[in-house]
Amino acid sequence: MRAVVSLLTLGFFAPVAAGCISNEYTIPRDELRRLVITPPEMRGQQVHVVQDLGSRRTDAIATDGPRWPEADPWPQPEPPPEETRDTDVELQLDGRIDVQIDGRGYRPNGVAQSAWRGTPTGGGGTPAGNWRGSPPSGGSVTGWRGTPPGGGAGWHGVPPGSGSSGSSGGSGLGNLGGVSGGGSGGNGGDAMIVLAVVLAAIAVVAAIALVSSEGVRFDGVAQMSPWQPVHLKQRDGNELVIALGDLSPVALDGVVEAKVMDDEGYGIRTLDHLRLDRTWAPTFKLDGGSMTFARAGGGFHSGIVANMQFGVYVRPWLGLMLTAGVGGAGDEYGATLTRHVFGFEAQSLPLALGPLQLGGYGDVGYAAIASTASGSGPAEWGTAIGGGILGELQISSRMALTVRAGANEAFFVGSDTSPAATITGGIAIY
Repeated sequence: MRAVVSLLTLGFFAPVAAGCISNEYTIPRDELRRLVITPPEMRGQQVHVVQDLGSRRTDAIATDGPRWPEADPWPQPEPPPEETRDTDVELQLDGRIDVQIDGRGYRPNGVAQSAWRGTPTGGGGTPAGNWRGSPPSGGSVTGWRGTPPGGGAGWHGVPPGSGSSGSSGGSGLGNLGGVSGGGSGGNGGDAMIVLAVVLAAIAVVAAIALVSSEGVRFDGVAQMSPWQPVHLKQRDGNELVIALGDLSPVALDGVVEAKVMDDEGYGIRTLDHLRLDRTWAPTFKLDGGSMTFARAGGGFHSGIVANMQFGVYVRPWLGLMLTAGVGGAGDEYGATLTRHVFGFEAQSLPLALGPLQLGGYGDVGYAAIASTASGSGPAEWGTAIGGGILGELQISSRMALTVRAGANEAFFVGSDTSPAATITGGIAIY
């Protein structure tokens, strides 16, 4: 059951992991205003650019030559090939001209054509598959999607005379995923395991998608030739292409966006990422590691835990996050104990040592604990509170490695408590 849930979840969410960085880089508006007052011959030394997300039309131009960019030519992307019609004209000496055109829309009278969508002429031809007009009387149509004639092959509607899909004699899906009457009856441990697997699978796929897009795209200082073409998108939808050294306040009038491409001109050499700016940055975090916890009336158990968080940093040093921590461990009888915590967390990173930021966190919420042992009953729920230390190491302008260590206490009905200690490491995407 757990394997099936994991595969289904990954299958449904895998398409979001297809993030891709583009060949286009946007020059912010403030940077454009700075460039126009910089001497033209110096404009390409340091330019702030932000790489776009999307498709890449071709490979970037290499910028690792010793005399770049002067030694490189100015290649341009080839335009897409134009569609041509296959037309043969044969001239003969007797004055006759034979013209033969290989078209796609011509249908001679009485000759069937694939994917014909008009009303067929009465020349005796039978319309081909995928025809969507009114069928001729008595004609057999393959793939027809209109009102079915009697016994039409390939018809996609509800077959006449079919029984109810829920009847006991059919082969319907009424029993798919059903639960037999011989279940364990009220055991919440399996349900909590399924919940943990689903949440972890979704978080992993989301992390892969964000790392391959937001995490790796360039946001920083780049170097380019003063003659690198800049694409200026006008307010009226038109586009003006002008060299970087020719930018002027007049040229920027009415411009809503400016872009450069790393696959045209002399190319773009990326230098340094900007410092990670967390101000009002939507944030996703995923980390995993070990957890040791105790259950009322039992000893300590050690296992694994994963923390999934989403929120926003309202200040460069203060973040507000929704958090889910799922974990579990095996007991001495071979059963699995699960212990999950869901709630709200405040994070603070006031100390900065270069790319390293240090601080702490505190959280409040609800905790659930359950066991897969026979007759253990449903999961127990209670309140939880915790805190610890937090550190992040910037590796790009939008991604950091994280490490955290802390403890929390869960309070269940009847004054039973469950303390836990965790240490984890992972990633943060801003």
